[in-house]
Amino acid sequence: MYCRKSYQRFLALLVVLFIVGCASEPGQPFTIITSTYSNGQKKVVEIHADKTADSKLLRREIYSPKAELISVEDLASNSLMEYRYFPNGKKQAVQVLRDKKPDGTWKRWYPNGVLAVEMNYRNGKNHGTWKYWDAQGKLSRQIEYWDGKIRWEKSEQ
Repeated sequence: MYCRKSYQRFLALLVVLFIVGCASEPGQPFTIITSTYSNGQKKVVEIHADKTADSKLLRREIYSPKAELISVEDLASNSLMEYRYFPNGKKQAVQVLRDKKPDGTWKRWYPNGVLAVEMNYRNGKNHGTWKYWDAQGKLSRQIEYWDGKIRWEKSEQ
């Protein structure tokens, strides 16, 4: 019985070592480390600064078991892009954080795949034109922000 458990642990270790691959192309000054789910789909992809896994982490991508990109963390620019999906597999949201604050363009979709809202941020504040659509894709509202304050608002009829 003890030998069987040791053998199972050994096999589990081999599987983990096989799943977590470490690759570096000739001439590349970095290392790409990929781990996968048991179904073979990518789980996490990490890019390190040098040819070793112990070097500085530059970028991390996280995937769902269905191969959907969930997040991209860019440590060089201190930004995080997150992706969310509806149970039907359609994209639900994309958002960007820089220095842990909303930044750039954020988008939300209806479950039918139609864009619902497009929002813009700069340094954690509402900035730029926000657009809202109904579930059929018709533009219904726009709001223009400047440094967190509303400049104008327009509803479509």
